[in-house]
Amino acid sequence: FQDKLKLDSWDILFSDNILSIAVLNSKDKIMTINKKEKFTNKQLRRLLFHELSVHAKRYENGRNNLKIFSQGTKGYDLLEEGLATYKELESGKIIDVLVLPSIKICAIYLALNNSFYDTYNKLCKITKDQHLALTYTLRAKRGTYKNKGAYTKDLIYFRGFFKVARYNLRNIYNFKNLNRLLIGKISFEDIKNIRKIKSIPRELKL
Repeated sequence: FQDKLKLDSWDILFSDNILSIAVLNSKDKIMTINKKEKFTNKQLRRLLFHELSVHAKRYENGRNNLKIFSQGTKGYDLLEEGLATYKELESGKIIDVLVLPSIKICAIYLALNNSFYDTYNKLCKITKDQHLALTYTLRAKRGTYKNKGAYTKDLIYFRGFFKVARYNLRNIYNFKNLNRLLIGKISFEDIKNIRKIKSIPRELKL
């Protein structure tokens, strides 16, 4: 997998000392996966596509082109998380890929108008999975005060996916058409301006 992405200098580690499913350390080129999580081969492959084929690749390409492309231009995360979710299609069906972003949407919607306890109970009824419901209730309620409101940044996975899908409208499974979006941590708004930058190789211009 790493040979395919030409990311042979990256290490993949398993640890029980992280809270997230996975953490990417671009500076040290390390992807750490939570070994407490039980992944199927397909789920693990999907995670690698998400983290390495987009997040790591955009960082590496950005560093090789313009410094700001490795740090991220304004609004880059909508394109990046959308593209990372979209790339998961290489390892699964669209319905499988959008399950978790959809649960995040439900959790946010419920959390905006419900307490932690009520959000969790309602999400349990939707997911039929207590662990999953707790995980996404915690995500939606982090940083909120006195049970009011929700952390809404997770909306970018869902919104970004459909923006990338519209960009790739002719053939949803034509991933070659998306390779140039890996040029660096750019936003949708940057796409039209890339061709104007003379220092970027012609084959990478959008």
